[in-house]
Amino acid sequence: MPVGGADMLIGEVKEGRAELNRACRDPRVLEVVLTRFGCCPPRDAAHIVELLIRTGTAPLAHGHTARLVAFGVAESPHKEDAYLIVPLGHVVTFLQEHIREHWHILRHVQPKDAAFGCLTLLEKAQAGYRSAQQDRS
Repeated sequence: MPVGGADMLIGEVKEGRAELNRACRDPRVLEVVLTRFGCCPPRDAAHIVELLIRTGTAPLAHGHTARLVAFGVAESPHKEDAYLIVPLGHVVTFLQEHIREHWHILRHVQPKDAAFGCLTLLEKAQAGYRSAQQDRS
């Protein structure tokens, strides 16, 4: 299920199993989140939250969508709730491919984000290594 640019992701990132904690599935908490971020008026929140919990996704105003997402190293073996699971390995692979594909632009940036900075440092090291290997042959 692709996630578009107009989506609001409500979720968690875990080092272990990709699962949502109780608060992330609590209707009262989700209603507050949706109204506080201006995704819907308070009168519509309960209906949207019910759909979100039941299906993992719910349409919002102006064509936007709310999605429940859990990021983690492994899937939960007891996943009963409806939400999208995204393996962290997939995220890392996507970012590495994106950085490599756009390296001609990204090699000039100085990322402030530590994780992105680490990925660009790794690409710089690999690009240098590939270049040295080509020079030897």
